[in-house]
Amino acid sequence: MAVELVIVVESVCRPGSTAMPALPMSSEEIAEDIAARIKSGEYAPGSQLPSYRQLMDIYSVSYGTIGSVMVRLRMMGLTVTSKGRGVFVPEKD
Repeated sequence: MAVELVIVVESVCRPGSTAMPALPMSSEEIAEDIAARIKSGEYAPGSQLPSYRQLMDIYSVSYGTIGSVMVRLRMMGLTVTSKGRGVFVPEKD
C-alpha cells in the first residue's frame, strides 16, 4: 500500500502555525526596502529611523547585518548618523 505525503510550506509564520518562517532578507534587500520607505516618505526628511535593535527585530537579522545596511544607506546619501542619537533621514536642501 502506497502512502502519499503532502507537505505544505507557508512563507509567513502565523501564531500557532508550525510552518517555518521565510528566509531573512539580505543586507542589500533590507537597504533597498528602507531606501524605498525613505523615498516614499514613510521615513520623512528629518525623521529618525528605528533603532538597530528595532530593525534587527523587524527584519529578523543580526546586528552586523543592520550595520551593513546603515553603511550602505549612508553611502547612498539617504541617511546621516548622529553619534549617540541615532540614524536620521537628512533634511532636503
